[in-house]
Amino acid sequence: VPGYKFAGRDGVSASDIGRTTVRVLQNTVPAAVPGIVFLSGGQSEEDATVNLNACNRVQGAKPWAISFSFGRALQASGLKAWNGKDKAAGQAAWFKRAVANHQAVQ
Repeated sequence: VPGYKFAGRDGVSASDIGRTTVRVLQNTVPAAVPGIVFLSGGQSEEDATVNLNACNRVQGAKPWAISFSFGRALQASGLKAWNGKDKAAGQAAWFKRAVANHQAVQ
């Protein structure tokens, strides 16, 4: 499973992460591969979405779809809002994350 390319220091922008990640993929992943699907890998759901969006906004050849396994990026805030009691709040939080993640892969 590929991972986002993070620098070992604070203050690295999502744009830097996107450019570096895509450059590594361009240098290593054959164009015949239909898609790259990331795990959110310990990132917050917001950071995972922002970094995915940064990868998809990088200009240049990206012959594969870039997305991620939406487990954490969809579930965490929905489960927290639901908390076993409030179905509507859980659904609203899930929908908000679903929209953000849909936009991140456009």
